[in-house]
Amino acid sequence: MIASPVMTFGVVPALGWELTVMEELLLILGGSLVPVIAATFLTKAEDPMALEAFYRKVRPPGPGWGPIAARCPEVIPSMSLKTIGLYWALGVGAIYGMMYGIGSVLLLRPHGWAAIAGGIILLLGLVAALRNREVSA
Repeated sequence: MIASPVMTFGVVPALGWELTVMEELLLILGGSLVPVIAATFLTKAEDPMALEAFYRKVRPPGPGWGPIAARCPEVIPSMSLKTIGLYWALGVGAIYGMMYGIGSVLLLRPHGWAAIAGGIILLLGLVAALRNREVSA
C-alpha cells in the first residue's frame, strides 16, 4: 500500500526520465510489486490449522486451495469460480455504469441517463442472482 505512492510521487519523478504514460505505469507497477514479492517469500507461511479452519468456514473455490481441500474432503466450495466471476462482472459493470452515468449527467451529456439505466439493470441482475442463490442454498 505504501510502495505505489512512493513510486508514483517519489521514485519516478526523482529519476527524471522522459517516459510515456505506459512506461511510467509499468515502472510504478514493477516497483510496487517488489515489496509484495519480498514479503511473500520472506515471511513464514500461515499455520495449516488456521488455513483449514478458514477453509471450513468460508469454503472458497479454486485450485489454489488444493492441499487444504484435500485435508477437508467433506467441505464443498460455496460457489464456483465461474459464478464468482459473473457476480464480480455484474458488480463492476453496475458501479462503473452508474459512476460514468452520473458524471455524464452532471456534465450535461445526453448519454448519461443510458449509462445510469445500464448500471441499474446490472445491479438488479446481481441482486436477483444473489437472492436466487440464497433461496436455493
